[in-house]
Amino acid sequence: MANQTSARIKGDDYQFLYCWFHVLSLKKKNSGVVKVRIEDRDAMHVDDVTVYYKTGTPPDFYQVKYHVDHRDEYSIDLLLDSSKGSSLLEKFYKTYRKHLDENPGLAAKLHLVTNWNIATTDEILSKVSNEDMRLPEEIYLSTGSAKQVAQFKRMSESLKINSDELFAFLKTMCFLVGKDCTEDFKRQVAERMELVGLKHDENALAVASQIVRDWVKAKRQDIDLPLLEKVLEEKKLFEPPSGPKAATVYLTTVKKHTFDLPPDYSIDLRKFYAEQGAVKGHELLPAFGYEKDLFPKIIATQKKVNAETGATLIRARGFSRLSPWFAFGHVFSGVSSYTIEVNQNENIWRTNQEASAGFKLVSDNSGGESFGSNTKTVAVGLSVTGNLAADVRNYITTNRAADALLLLKPEGNMGPDALKNGGDVVALAQQFKQQVRDFVKAHTAEKLLIFYYGPMSGACFIGHQLNAICNEIQIMENLGQSYVPAFILK
Repeated sequence: MANQTSARIKGDDYQFLYCWFHVLSLKKKNSGVVKVRIEDRDAMHVDDVTVYYKTGTPPDFYQVKYHVDHRDEYSIDLLLDSSKGSSLLEKFYKTYRKHLDENPGLAAKLHLVTNWNIATTDEILSKVSNEDMRLPEEIYLSTGSAKQVAQFKRMSESLKINSDELFAFLKTMCFLVGKDCTEDFKRQVAERMELVGLKHDENALAVASQIVRDWVKAKRQDIDLPLLEKVLEEKKLFEPPSGPKAATVYLTTVKKHTFDLPPDYSIDLRKFYAEQGAVKGHELLPAFGYEKDLFPKIIATQKKVNAETGATLIRARGFSRLSPWFAFGHVFSGVSSYTIEVNQNENIWRTNQEASAGFKLVSDNSGGESFGSNTKTVAVGLSVTGNLAADVRNYITTNRAADALLLLKPEGNMGPDALKNGGDVVALAQQFKQQVRDFVKAHTAEKLLIFYYGPMSGACFIGHQLNAICNEIQIMENLGQSYVPAFILK
């Protein structure tokens, strides 16, 4: 019994912290959340947390299933198991149907949150996308495997609905699996508490869990911002002002991914990129342009962050091509008092770190080389991860693109370990700026082309520093063996 009690408390604590994580969205100005319900009686069987948004946006229903025994996994068989009464799938469907009947055309989103994983052998659930934890659209096509067709038929018969109704229901479901009460999850809750100006140490997490426990015990369902503010004041959870406000911004051009911190803002540029071409995902679709379409998205996000949070610490995350990272760093620039934090290979580096004294950026072609094209344009190539000299020279000579070329690299070996810490990247950005400024001045250039082969941190940190160097700075995007002009920084 003692072991069962201990496990039960652990499960409750996880559920309470999960509720608290969503309650905190009431304090995020950009969330659109107007109310959070705990153990929502109107939500029937998916009732642990309900998040309600401004009119016109469907609510999110969350059901937390914390299992003491970690040996089992979710499968269609388990979802359809009715040995103890209604199956889990039936319960989710009843919640879906009730809300849809009461709110025609506004289907709620249903989330199963569990510390169990999905069975890799399940013909349907194993196809849940790692991006959004939903079943992909193609799973509903008639060309599926015989086993998939049979499983869908079983679900339709169990719920007594046709396939179209089943598919509409399943498209509202999200499978948040493998969500254990781990230190990683507690850190995510703590990060959100920090973001909204609250204390976020171990004691603060315990206080937060107890707040939700008390709400559940008192059968208080509706949590709105005034109630939350009142309890935060009573429990003395407000952090005394110190240090910069922070916002987490995701930048995506390659693939969607959840990082160590959930996003407060997202800049998703994937729709502008071609899926086929010289290099998949590098080329823009013909109808789009860097200046016309992509740059405004980044600038709009900066303005939104500034207006809604006033944050000056920008926690940048995402999988993106290099040229957008230059633009991102330039928009959230150092001269505008922003500090950018990146996650580079699980290492946290910031633009305000002290530059490494031992790091040195050197020229790979002495003081530069001349091409005599009389374009009032100079080019600089920076090789960090690998050497881009040959490709850059070929581009310049083929296109008569620049009068002169300066090639830079870290002193020592190039490669994945050329930048060992945040201080190295800061030194790289600072020295790059100074040497490029001197090169532009020496040639009285009016335009600068920048070619770069290195990690995203270098692109972002250099962009963060790029001011007062040249009238026009053209970032070049690599397409394998060639380049195309990308963002223009002024």
